[in-house]
Amino acid sequence: MSKWITPLLKLFLLCGSSLVFAGEPAAEPLTEPETGTGFMDLARVLLSFLAVIALLFACAWWLKRWQPGMAPGRGGMEVKSVLSLGGRDRVVIVQAGERQLLLGVSPGKIVLLGDYDQLIGDPEPSESAAARFSQLLKR
Repeated sequence: MSKWITPLLKLFLLCGSSLVFAGEPAAEPLTEPETGTGFMDLARVLLSFLAVIALLFACAWWLKRWQPGMAPGRGGMEVKSVLSLGGRDRVVIVQAGERQLLLGVSPGKIVLLGDYDQLIGDPEPSESAAARFSQLLKR
């Protein structure tokens, strides 16, 4: 019985493939490529490559600046200031309610450097600085 299966299978595959390719149009003859487009193709590829590399660097810069763990306004705590000390070490001022904590942050450790009841804020610009700035804008 197996000697009948192999010829039938071959016949079925042959008939099936001819039915599949029967409706397709014949391939068009090959034509010579247009001349003079080589420079434009090369320029397009190079510009695309440079755009992808620039996008990669922009995403890396954004992720470095964003720092997902330090988003403001979570549970009454807010990161007021961050100072990078090089590598992965940082000094961070965290506002927790009415207190501010000065923390040393490294990859394996967080150390409390100072605890302040009095708020450390950004100094307010003086009136003279604001007046000088407005004069510069008026020019």
